[in-house]
Amino acid sequence: MILLDTCTLLWLARNELPPSLAKALHQGPWCVSSLTAWEIGIKTSNGKLQLPLPIGDWWTEILGHFQIRELDFGSREAILATQLPPHHADPFDRGILATAMVAQIPVATADRRLLEYRAPGIEVVGI
Repeated sequence: MILLDTCTLLWLARNELPPSLAKALHQGPWCVSSLTAWEIGIKTSNGKLQLPLPIGDWWTEILGHFQIRELDFGSREAILATQLPPHHADPFDRGILATAMVAQIPVATADRRLLEYRAPGIEVVGI
C-alpha cells in the first residue's frame, strides 16, 4: 500500500502524474489520509483550487474510481506530526507523513522538501 500526498492525488485525478510518480505508483494499492480531504477543502474554499464537482462529490468519486482507501488522521498521527522536525512549514505534509509512519507504508510525493524527513519509519517514493 502507498499513501498519496495531496498533490499526487490531484495529479492522479487529472491524469497528470509526473513520470517518476507514475512509475512509483504501479504497485498499488493506494490510500490517502483523511487530512487530504481537509487540505483540498481549504484550497477549494479559498479559490486556490477548482474542482469539476463539489468537494464532497469529487472526493467520493475519485476515491471510488481509483479504489483508494482513506486512512483516518487521529490523535496518534497528530501527536507524531508535532514531533517531526520542522523541515517543512506545511502542517498538512507533516500530518500526511505521520499517517504513513503510523500505517508503516511509503508516501508518494514529488515534493523534494519531504526528502529531509528520511529517517527510520519514513519512506518517500516518486522523487
